[in-house]
Amino acid sequence: MPREAWSRYWASGALHSCSGSFDGNYGGALAAFWHEAFAALPPGARVLDIGCGNGPLAQLLLDSGGSHGVLYDGIDLAQIAPAWAAGRPGLHWHPGQRAEALPFAEASFDLVVSQYGIEYADLPRAAAEAVRVCRPGGALRWLLHHARSRPCTLARDERRHLAWLLEADGYLARGQAMLEPMSLLGRPEAAARLRSDRRFLAVRAAFDEVSAQLAERHAAAVCPDVLDDARLGAAEHFRIAAAQGHEAALRAWRGWRAALADADSRLQDMLSHALDEVALQRLVAQLGELGVQASARELNEGEHLMGWGLGGRR
Repeated sequence: MPREAWSRYWASGALHSCSGSFDGNYGGALAAFWHEAFAALPPGARVLDIGCGNGPLAQLLLDSGGSHGVLYDGIDLAQIAPAWAAGRPGLHWHPGQRAEALPFAEASFDLVVSQYGIEYADLPRAAAEAVRVCRPGGALRWLLHHARSRPCTLARDERRHLAWLLEADGYLARGQAMLEPMSLLGRPEAAARLRSDRRFLAVRAAFDEVSAQLAERHAAAVCPDVLDDARLGAAEHFRIAAAQGHEAALRAWRGWRAALADADSRLQDMLSHALDEVALQRLVAQLGELGVQASARELNEGEHLMGWGLGGRR
C-alpha cells in the first residue's frame, strides 16, 4: 500500500513531502544544507538522488549555480514523472527503482544525496549500495527523518485526527449521510419537505454533533490542518451534491475518503522509518565500516527540529 499511496501522491503534482511546511520548494536551513553541497560540484559531475519524489533537489541543484554540466539521476520506488522537468537536459528519472539494488556501475557518482528518502528502504542495504556507486573521493549528503522532529510530531497528531475522521461513525461517515438530502436543496419543494422530515433532521443533528466535536479537536490540535481540510472538503462536497446530484457527490466523497486513507498510509510509513539517536549512530558506524568518514547533526529550521543532516566522503 505505501508504494501505491506514494505514487498517487507524486501524481498529484506535489513537489515534496513537506508541502504543508514550505510554499514551493524547500527554503531556509534545508535549502542552505543542499546549496552548500551543490556549490562544491565541479562541471560534469554526476549526482544521484535516492528517493527523489518529484525532484525538489533537482530544482535546488539547477538553482544553485553549481549545475553547469552536472548530470542528475533520480530514483524512487514510486512511479514518478515530474512534469516540471519535462525536456530539461541532464535530468534522468528512474521510477519503480529499489534503493537496495541500484542500476548503476560502481563508482559512478560524485555526490549521492537523499532528502527524506533513503531511510524508507532497507537502510543497511541501501547505504551499502549508495557507497558502492559513489566514486572514491565522492560525497554522501542525506537529510533523514528524525524520530523527534517537527514533521514526526505533526504526523503523529495528524494520524490521530485521520483515525477519528475515518471512524465507522465518524465525521466522514456522518457527512456522507448528508449528501442525499443536500442534493435536494436545489429543489424548493424538496427543501421545504426536508425541514419536517424526521430522517433528515436526525442525519443533520448527527452531523452537527460531529462538527462540534471537530471544533473541539481543532482547538486542542498540534496540527489542525487536516481538520481544516475536512471542514472545507465537506462543504465542497455538499455544493457538488446540490449542483450535480447525489451520485456525483457520492463518487467524489469516496475518492476523498480514499485520499485521506492514502495520507494516513504515507504518514505511518514516515513514522516507521524515522531514525532515533541509536539508529543514526548505527548508520554512521556502518558507513565507517564501508570506508566513508561520516558525521551527522540535528538540522533545525528556526526553532523546529527538521531531521538529521548527514555528510560523508568516501
